[in-house]
Amino acid sequence: MRCLLYVFIVCVMSRTNQTLTLAQEKLESDYERLKADEAEKSARLSELSLQMDRREQARQDLKGLEETVAKELQTLHNLRKLFVHDLQTRVKKVESRHCLRMSFAVFFVVVVVVVVVVVVVMAMPGHSVTAVCKSSNTVCPWPGV
Repeated sequence: MRCLLYVFIVCVMSRTNQTLTLAQEKLESDYERLKADEAEKSARLSELSLQMDRREQARQDLKGLEETVAKELQTLHNLRKLFVHDLQTRVKKVESRHCLRMSFAVFFVVVVVVVVVVVVVMAMPGHSVTAVCKSSNTVCPWPGV
């Protein structure tokens, strides 16, 4: 009977051992699977952290670029104002010069007309500048003529 008891104990222990071995193999496979999942998720977390860092850097770069563009636009606006003011000043100067030129042109035309009249009068037989001045009761601008 002892023998049967030993055989029974061996059978029970063998089954228990098989059960424990299967449970251990299952736990080891679960551990390896969880370990692989953890490595995959850790790699994904590193990738996402890197992307987040890049986005934050890009956001900061974009903010700096926006500030630079705003400054440059303000500079361009100020330059445009200066250009328009300078252009208006130049136009006013040109207009005043044009007025002055027109005044000189009118004066020149008057002088030319007076000279032409004098030449025409001088060319007439029996007329002279002195006679014209005397007939119009004006002082002759050319004394001794």
